[in-house]
Amino acid sequence: MIRETPPPPRGYSAPAGASIYRLPAARLFYTTLPASRPMTLAQRTAAAAREVEATIRKLPPPVREFAKKIPVHYEARPPAHIVEEGFPPDILGLFDGSAHGEEIAQDQPMPPQISLYLDNIWDFVEQDRQGFLDEVGVTYLHELGHYFGWDEDDLAERELD
Repeated sequence: MIRETPPPPRGYSAPAGASIYRLPAARLFYTTLPASRPMTLAQRTAAAAREVEATIRKLPPPVREFAKKIPVHYEARPPAHIVEEGFPPDILGLFDGSAHGEEIAQDQPMPPQISLYLDNIWDFVEQDRQGFLDEVGVTYLHELGHYFGWDEDDLAERELD
């Protein structure tokens, strides 16, 4: 974020994590560098929700309408019962429910939903903010692909693995 401010008073120092740039006309600009501070879970959740919304807006209209109807849950890590079912503890996301076009199965009484595990994604990208946003988008599309019935090979062909 870049903000224009009046010239600083004597003894002024930039906020932690900011860089100062002097431009013509003696105006002071500073920008908070996105990768300079770790993100809290609340910040990651808000950023992930915005990224998923942006990803949905980029989808073709027929796909977009289906995607809007699938709830997305943002969690720090997978709950214990998911790991106990055999999923790795560092899983990035999970599609749960019946795929599009399939009837709701007796063993899947819940409607389709996508879970994104934000701490795992954050760790996977080594705490890089842009990498986090990119991976949230890819992981969301990967899980959405499962909703459309694509298996892991289909997803890999589409570079969503």
